[in-house]
Amino acid sequence: ETCTLPQVDPANLKNTDTSLIIGHAYGNPRDAQQGKVAGSLMNFLQTQAVKFGDIYFTGDILPSPSLEGFARLKREMSEFGREIYAVPGNHDTGFSPNSDHSIFMDFFGMDYPALMPKAGANFLLIDTIENPWAITSEAIERAKNSAGTTDTLFILAHSILRPNPTEIANSLDGIPDPLPDNLAQIAPLNDVYENIFVVSGDTGAFGNRPAVECRVYENITFVSQGLGVDEEIILAIRGNQLFTLPLN
Repeated sequence: ETCTLPQVDPANLKNTDTSLIIGHAYGNPRDAQQGKVAGSLMNFLQTQAVKFGDIYFTGDILPSPSLEGFARLKREMSEFGREIYAVPGNHDTGFSPNSDHSIFMDFFGMDYPALMPKAGANFLLIDTIENPWAITSEAIERAKNSAGTTDTLFILAHSILRPNPTEIANSLDGIPDPLPDNLAQIAPLNDVYENIFVVSGDTGAFGNRPAVECRVYENITFVSQGLGVDEEIILAIRGNQLFTLPLN
């Protein structure tokens, strides 16, 4: 069923207690500038008198990977956030077997799947390019083994992981046939986490794609978000809750 996330008023932001999740950060493909994120995102960050918490990018950060662009991004984002994390999108690496993860990994790489305890929740960052459109059994086991200290799990990915992902995905690059049953993979985590948010960043680039979509399947909340031609909205985490945050 559909769901609605509460909204954070930018006027009520406080230093360091709000982390950000940003999908398809380079924005509208027609206006994309090589080596840069969307101008609306930069304008928003620069006008907030706030030092955010962690900033998570859920893929398609730049139109194409570049040493100069990623270096600039990390330098600029360090002014606005505490730590910068990212999972790769198809524009950041390309899909296997023709992918090149090396530039992305030089700047953001970690051992995916990566499980990080953060501010009362666990964050599981996965690579849906190397493992196209899928959450792996290894990722699920890592999340299970880290349960117990928190009841909330955020799974961050680029590819849309909810059922029927092609309805809202920006791109079908690398899509496997048949599609993996990600819901069946994730569902057992309901036994160890009370709240599970699966956040994907490959939507919102075109007028027929949602800026934010929220769906609940079997008590798992799937949220898809991306910058582009429609409403300019990113996601915010306060405590262990997920919110929308308008850029204008």
